[in-house]
Amino acid sequence: MSYTSKSGVNVRRLVQNIQDQYDFAPQIATLLEIVANALDAHATKISIQYDAEHGLIVVEDDGHGMNEAQFKNYHDFAASSKRRGTGIGFAGQGAKLALNFCTHVVTETWSKDWRGYSDWHLKGDDAPYQVVEQELPSLDHHGTRVILHLGGESKHFYSRKLIQRWMLEHFYPLIDRSIRKQYPEIIKRYEQGVTIELDGKPLLETAIENKLAHFQEMRVQVQKQTKAFGWFGVYTSADEPPIPPGIMLCTYGKVIERSYFRKEPRDKEQIFGWIEAPYLIEAVTTDKGRFIKGNGRWETFFKRAQNEFTVWLEKNKLIERAPRRSENHFAGTEKEINSILRNMPELAMFASHGRQDAVALSPNGELIAGEERVQIKLDAEELEARAEQESEPERTFEEKQRELLMNLGEAMTGELRPRVIRGGVHILEEARDDKSEESWFDGTTVVINVAHPAYRKAAQSNNLSYHIFKCVCLSVIEFTMENKEGATWRDVLELQRKFFALWGAR
Repeated sequence: MSYTSKSGVNVRRLVQNIQDQYDFAPQIATLLEIVANALDAHATKISIQYDAEHGLIVVEDDGHGMNEAQFKNYHDFAASSKRRGTGIGFAGQGAKLALNFCTHVVTETWSKDWRGYSDWHLKGDDAPYQVVEQELPSLDHHGTRVILHLGGESKHFYSRKLIQRWMLEHFYPLIDRSIRKQYPEIIKRYEQGVTIELDGKPLLETAIENKLAHFQEMRVQVQKQTKAFGWFGVYTSADEPPIPPGIMLCTYGKVIERSYFRKEPRDKEQIFGWIEAPYLIEAVTTDKGRFIKGNGRWETFFKRAQNEFTVWLEKNKLIERAPRRSENHFAGTEKEINSILRNMPELAMFASHGRQDAVALSPNGELIAGEERVQIKLDAEELEARAEQESEPERTFEEKQRELLMNLGEAMTGELRPRVIRGGVHILEEARDDKSEESWFDGTTVVINVAHPAYRKAAQSNNLSYHIFKCVCLSVIEFTMENKEGATWRDVLELQRKFFALWGAR
C-alpha cells in the first residue's frame, strides 16, 4: 500500500525557520540531528556512509524504528513525536533541514509493529512525499535508514574529514575509548553500548584523559543524590587535541556546550573536561544546542559545578585564590558595593549571604582526603520519569537564589566541611596582560585586571576607587544581561545609572 501527501503550507518558509534555529550550516545540523535521533531510538550501532561520487549520505541505525503514527509525525512540521526533556533530538528535524539542500530525502524505518519508507522533497512552497507501507528498499533489520540525495553545492560541502570532526566535536563521549565505557553503567538506554561508524570503520579515539595532567574526578549532587559527574585536566601532549578545549557539558553523550563556568584561567586552551548530566535534558533549548539560562535546574547545576571547577583551578594555581578576610584590602569596598546591590532589585541576588558546605583545603592548598570514589550508576530513564511526576511548589525568587548559594556541591576526593561563605560580590586582583577586558564576573567574584592600561592610569591619577566601582558595576550588569532574554542597551544604561546614583548618595 502506498499514498502521497504533503507537509502543510508554505513549507519552504518553515524549513528556513528551522534552519535559523542553529548556529551552524544546515548540512551540519542535519547530520547531528539524525545521529541524535538514532541515539534516542536506543541504537547500539549508528553507521554513516558518504558517497562523494553519487552525492549521497546514508545514516543507518539499529534502534527501535518508528511506528505508523510516529512516521506521520516525522513528516509533519506542526507535530513532533517528542516532548522537551525526553531526548537529545527531534524526530524528523534532520530530514526537514535536509530539504534545504537535498534533491530528495528517503527514509526507511522498521519497528516492532510497522515498516515502510518515504520519498520527500521540496516543490515550490510545498513538500510532497510518498509513503510505501510494508516494503523496504534496503533496510533489513529493525531501525531507521535515512538517505540524503545531495543537490547543488552540497555535493561538495561534505568530506570524510569534516564528518569525523563534527562527530568528535558533538558526540566525543561516545567515541573516546575510556569515556564511552562508562555510559553502559550510567544510562540505561546505552547498556548494550553504542558504536558510531563512518564508512564502515568505528570512530574511536585514544582516551584523552591519558594525556592530561592534574586529572581530577568530580561530581555534582542535588539533595544528596548524584546527578552529574566527570573530570577536569590540563592537556600536556604535543599532539593536537582531537576536540576543542573547555569542559564538555553533556546529556546522553551529546556535547551541549563547552564551558569554563565564567572563569578565566591561565592556559585555558589547554584545559579539558567532561561532565555527564542526564537530568539537564529538561534544561536544553529546542535546537538541543544550548542550555536555557535562567532555568532552575541549569542554574543550580552551574553554580555547583562552578564551585568544583574553582577549587580545582585554585589547587593547581590556574587562577588566583581569593584572599582570606584578614588579607582582603577590598573588604570595605565589597561591603559598600553589596549594600548598593541590595537596594537594586535587579541585582540584589548577588548581595546574598549564606552558609554552605564546601570542599576543605589544607593550609598548603591540597584537598583534604574524603571518601574514595564509589561506582556511580545513574538510570537516566528513571530520572526522567521521576522528573515528570514531580510537582514542586513554585518558589519565590529569593528562595531560588538562596538555593543556589546554600546547596551542596562536593569534589570526588575532597571532604565536605560546613563553613560560612562570605556573602555578596567579592573583588580579586589579577595581572592578565593576555586579556583585553578591564574586569570580569563569574557570578561571585569580580576579577580586576591590574595589567590593563586603564587600571594603571586610574592608579596614577588617584582615581582607582572609581575605577574599581565602575568595573564591578559593569561586570555584574554584563553578567545579568547575558542571562536576560531581550535585554537592550537601554537596560544596561538604566542599571548603571541606578548603581552610581545609589553610590553617589552614600
